[in-house]
Formats: sequence, C-alpha cells, structure tokens
Amino acid sequence: MLPLFEEFRTVHIQGNAEISQLRRFLEAVPKNANLRELARQYAHWDYEIVRDDEYELELSFRLGSRTVRLLQLKDLKKDDKTSYNKTQRAIAAESRVRALLDEEPMSIEIQQYMMVDMAMDKLEELPDKAPAVLRYLTPMRAAAQEKFWLQMTKAERDKMREKAACPGNDIGLDLLQKLRDKWPRRWNMGRFDCDFFRNYLRDQRAANEAWTLVEEDVFIATDADNNVVFANIEGLASILYGPKLLDLLFRAVDMWSFYVPVPAPESKRHVVDGYIRKLHPELDMTKANVQDLPNAKMAVAHVSTRPSVGLLQT
Repeated sequence: MLPLFEEFRTVHIQGNAEISQLRRFLEAVPKNANLRELARQYAHWDYEIVRDDEYELELSFRLGSRTVRLLQLKDLKKDDKTSYNKTQRAIAAESRVRALLDEEPMSIEIQQYMMVDMAMDKLEELPDKAPAVLRYLTPMRAAAQEKFWLQMTKAERDKMREKAACPGNDIGLDLLQKLRDKWPRRWNMGRFDCDFFRNYLRDQRAANEAWTLVEEDVFIATDADNNVVFANIEGLASILYGPKLLDLLFRAVDMWSFYVPVPAPESKRHVVDGYIRKLHPELDMTKANVQDLPNAKMAVAHVSTRPSVGLLQT
C-alpha cells in the first residue's frame, strides 16, 4: 500500500472556479444578515422562498451546477443549548414523531417477563456471580427488546404489558423471581436501561413519515443571528480533490480489507447491530467464505470512532 500512500501525498485541493465560488459563498453566509440578499447575489437564476414566517426563513436556489438550501431558525441561539429543543421546528417534529410511536418505553418488568417466556431453559443455568450474570443476560435482553419492538404489533405489545404487570401461572414464576433477584443493578439505572430497539423503530418511522428530506447539494442552517449551526455539502471530497482521490481511497480500503482483520462482529457491538446482521448477513465476517472476502471491509461494526465507520462504509 506504500505506493498508494505516496500518491495521496501528491493530491491537493483543486483550484477551479466552482470551488472558488463555493468558498466565497460559505464565507459570506455568517457575514450577511440578509439571507435574501445573499441568495439574490449568488443564485444562478432566481431563488425560491420555501418558507418565511416568524420562526423560519428557508430559501432554495442554484449555485453554479449545485443546488443550495438555506435555513435560518429565528428562534434559535447557537450558544444557548436550551434553545435547540425549544425551537418551533423541534417541537413540531417531536410531536409528529410521538404520534407515530405513542407508546411508553419497554419497562424492566416487561423485559424480565419476556426473557423468562423466551428463554426458560437457559435461565435454569443462570450464573451466580454478578459479572457473569451480566454477560449471560445481555443477549437475552437484546433478543427480548428486539422481539417486543420489531416483531410484535401494537396490540400484541399492549397485551404483553398487561401480562407483565400481573404475571400468572402461564409463566415460570420461580424463574421470574430468580431473574429479578439476579437482575444486574446497572440496568436499574436510566443510563444503562436504554431502549435501543424502540429508538430504532422510532427513528425509522420518523425518517419515512415525520422528517423532511433535504435533497439539495448544499444545506446550511443558521441561528437567529445568522451563526452557522449546521452545514453539509454533498460529495465534498470529489469537489475539492476530484475523482483521483476517491479512486485512491477506494483502492486503499480494498487492499486494507484483504490484509487487516476488521473488528469481530461480537466485539463491543451495539445491540441493534445484531438485528442489522439478520437483515444483511453479508456484513457478518464470521459467515464469509473465500468468494466473499472482497466484501470484508463491509463487516466493520461499531468501532471506537464514527469517522472510521463512515470512511470504511464509504
């Protein structure tokens, strides 16, 4: 891979008119108090007012060959962290999401009930010491949470809530009590009792039905004083460095995936990753054969930094 690394050293930001225009525009955004005037100055033709009211000003236009969306949140202050959840956009979005999943998180009682119902034979062999108990019960709890949120209907979940509230003879009451006695203390604390599959289902529904998709190439959001709070440029690496860098990057990742072992699927993986591997078994490197080795780079799973995952998945 050393020759590729040497080629990386020769790649520089391109100096063309498109990049210069984009740079001037990005520099002008926080300096210009009037976004309409900014859009009028930089728009290839005219600009479109998507929304303009007491809460937001949203504009769309073309900048050279690229489309741009400018959003000013008039009820947001960049340095005031408490203002982010109080904006009209955040409140409206949260209301829409709640309507899509108007159910309480999965309680500890339901988790325990379902774990007994799903794994009675395994609970007979429950270890005695706390660290071993935690390791033993973690996959069972994940399986119960997955089944509750992703394999059951709302009516079935409501019925399960009733059963868990008043467990009867249809469940192993002695095992249920044993599980409660051995229940890891850290799971009784809110920070370690995360309902990941509820969050997964909630975000999935929100992405499809509640949140607005921004399709422009460049999207910038500013606060009431026009301080930039978010910016995204689609295909920025290609714009700045051209196709040569992307080709080198893909080749380097391909070569790296052949010689460097990627993280094992069971090592510190996020609980929802197990579900993703059911949908995409090709991501599980333990099931890969020789023919599938070129896809080994896709098996990266929840490593310590998000940028690594994003780079490798790219």
